[in-house]
Amino acid sequence: MRQVGLVAIQQRLEPEEYADLSRLERRLAALVEEGLGQLPGDLPTLVAFPEDTGTLLAFAEDGDLLTAHGELAAAVRALALRHLWGALRLRLTRRVSTIRALFLERAARAHQAYVELFGGLARRYGCYLVAGSGVFPDHRLEDGQARLLPGPHVYNTSYLFDPDGRVVASQKKVHLVELEGEGYLDLTPAPLEALTVVPTPVGRVGVAICFDAFHEDVLQRLQAQGVQILVQPSANPRVWDEWQRDDWVRGAWAAVLAHPGCPLYAVNPMLVGSLFDLGFEGQSGIFTGHPALGREAGYAGRPARPGVLALARSWQEGEVLAVAVPHPDEVPL
Repeated sequence: MRQVGLVAIQQRLEPEEYADLSRLERRLAALVEEGLGQLPGDLPTLVAFPEDTGTLLAFAEDGDLLTAHGELAAAVRALALRHLWGALRLRLTRRVSTIRALFLERAARAHQAYVELFGGLARRYGCYLVAGSGVFPDHRLEDGQARLLPGPHVYNTSYLFDPDGRVVASQKKVHLVELEGEGYLDLTPAPLEALTVVPTPVGRVGVAICFDAFHEDVLQRLQAQGVQILVQPSANPRVWDEWQRDDWVRGAWAAVLAHPGCPLYAVNPMLVGSLFDLGFEGQSGIFTGHPALGREAGYAGRPARPGVLALARSWQEGEVLAVAVPHPDEVPL
């Protein structure tokens, strides 16, 4: 029976690593190596990073600001002052908020760093790689390249890279949380119709960024396209208390249990650590709805539920989960 590898990287956010992109590349490469090292060799493998792992690349040319400030708001203000004229021009010409203008002004450099970093990791390790997400304008995919388009919108966006480092699919977040909305980051919600599923040697992959995997309209859209592996890159900016642990079951975990086989597997990598004064907590997991494949387990201190292939022990420290599972096409439903 053919097998595939699934890897969920619970990345601990360290802002100072983003101050030095070569250091960041070495750190993320070590995490990928750790995941692949848990698997048999030569398996087609999907590696998934958490939501917002690319957002700090807005500081790609201004890494000193990430070590000079102790609060997120202060670092953003310093970044805005350093690029004042470019951001002001975009604010006036595109008629957008100051924070959105700053994202637009930094987009080209942040996007270049994101593609070079994660595309390079996919190529170096010969895997399919869901690159968490970053904040970028709209784009067009052409021959494995993502080209940014002019316009006033910015989205929470995730790319899927193939083993040649090409962008083979992208996904934009549809349902935004309060932090992403007007008055805060001022991101643009994507249309539901933009959600797609892409065939790969690992299976048919669909991405639902964090909160999207809690919404039935998103799941139905991906299921209608035959999704086999659902990836939910996540960043939970809250304390991982009992309420959060019980609520989080309603995401990708519930999706595989409610719709066995479509998707058959779910991969939920979580961001942990701190972005200055903003903390992230959560337990990453890899799940299945097939009763012969999963086991019963639960988030820390909570009741056990079926469908677990791997579950992080910690909700505050970095961890890498990896499993070898039957190819979705090989599993009788």
